[in-house]
Amino acid sequence: MYLQFHEKKIFNSTKHQLIEALKLEENTSKDFPESENWAIYKAKSSGYLQNISFSILKNVTIKNDIKIIVLAKKGAYCYKGSDLFKIDKEVDDTIIDKLYNSFTVSFNELIEDNYNLGFKHLTEIALKAMSPG
Repeated sequence: MYLQFHEKKIFNSTKHQLIEALKLEENTSKDFPESENWAIYKAKSSGYLQNISFSILKNVTIKNDIKIIVLAKKGAYCYKGSDLFKIDKEVDDTIIDKLYNSFTVSFNELIEDNYNLGFKHLTEIALKAMSPG
């Protein structure tokens, strides 16, 4: 009984996160300028990229007329010093700090914050259920 409840919770959480991610993609522009010469900012610590606050990123970039590309994938493990994001122009440190604050890095993986992890868990459950032993 507990296992069915746990599976359903994983499924519902994964579904919700995926729907939210798809909503964010609906109104995005596909045209984006070349970013080869943009300034790259590195992760300040190691851990799983739990969350990206797109509302903060949107507000900061619009207010300061900045274009940003997030290089790390949500749910992926980021090492300190690995590429996190890049922006199209130089800005002062307070703006960079606001951009960094939109990224949540943690040593724990949470299904509620990462639909990819939910798919991973559901796949593991399915494989175990199909195994003969």
